[in-house]
Amino acid sequence: MAKAADRVLFQRQSEPREGAFTFLVPQGWTVEGGIVRADHLRQVVNAQSIEAKLDLAVMADAAGRVMFRWCPAVKYSDPRHVLTAQMGWMPVGSVYQGTLLYPAMPAAQFIEQMLFPWAHPQGQDARVIEEKPHQDKAQEAWQRSVSGGGLQTVVYDAASVTYTYAEGGVRFKETAYTLIESLGQAAAGLWTNLNTVYWRAPEAEFDDWAPVLRRIRESDQANPRWLAEERVSQEVLSMAFANAQAAERYRAQRALEVQRQIQSELQQMLDHKRQVQSDIRYDQNLALRGQEEYYNPVLERHEYATNAWQHRWVNKDGLEFYTNCEGDDPNRDELGGRRDWQRSPVDRQYPR
Repeated sequence: MAKAADRVLFQRQSEPREGAFTFLVPQGWTVEGGIVRADHLRQVVNAQSIEAKLDLAVMADAAGRVMFRWCPAVKYSDPRHVLTAQMGWMPVGSVYQGTLLYPAMPAAQFIEQMLFPWAHPQGQDARVIEEKPHQDKAQEAWQRSVSGGGLQTVVYDAASVTYTYAEGGVRFKETAYTLIESLGQAAAGLWTNLNTVYWRAPEAEFDDWAPVLRRIRESDQANPRWLAEERVSQEVLSMAFANAQAAERYRAQRALEVQRQIQSELQQMLDHKRQVQSDIRYDQNLALRGQEEYYNPVLERHEYATNAWQHRWVNKDGLEFYTNCEGDDPNRDELGGRRDWQRSPVDRQYPR
């Protein structure tokens, strides 16, 4: 019997509020949330309010029974490095310069003690199935971004945790991931959860939906212009320019400079990824990542995507169609009201 996840049409969509990035959404699914900013006309600028935050969910139905969610990064201060807390004037949970006072903790502990209660206040009978540490590319990228910046005490820890729980009469299975950045004593114990996401489905359906949810996770593509403007906005707020006009001139100039810098960084990361891939056994690497290398005839390039389905089709607007049925032809079926689908075959370019 065919399952709902056997045939999936993905459509590329922009982050709805500011176009911060694009990502793939299965046809018929809903998107809620997006970028969230503090109102600096009513709120004093502090460490928590400088950065834009992201809270965005992609859901198969209104109840979010099958869901992928990007979660906001929250800044905390470790009370062991805050003088007023050391003196007993501020207990754990207090607000210190806009941050929350909590001892820094490993990534897996953060997921279980902080993220889960926030995401599922009605969740009950949670049972951890697996804790998995990650020394991954995201962690390496963050580490490189601060190298040489004088923050020698910066510590990173990344992990994913898989667990089950009951909510609303349904037993769910969920995997969550986060990367913890701890700046240490030099920054008064400031620490943050970065790149935090989770994805879930009813426990009996989790394995069927996992390829779809993984494809959503791996599909995001940054908007360099938005990144440049956001980085400069953070600089402006951090420096608290007194002259608004000077700040705006600086913003425009720095946005262009930072955009070029980000494009260079993205290219360097891509080059680094290719170099790393050439040093490992190619087939084994693809299998471990759950990916395949395809040739995209529309863009005339090779690209990586999920290997969870046997056949892949693409079109000029970036839509992707996956199926396990040999006889499926999206042009014949006019899938998505389109007849410009082209088959994207497996075409591995082995490292030389």
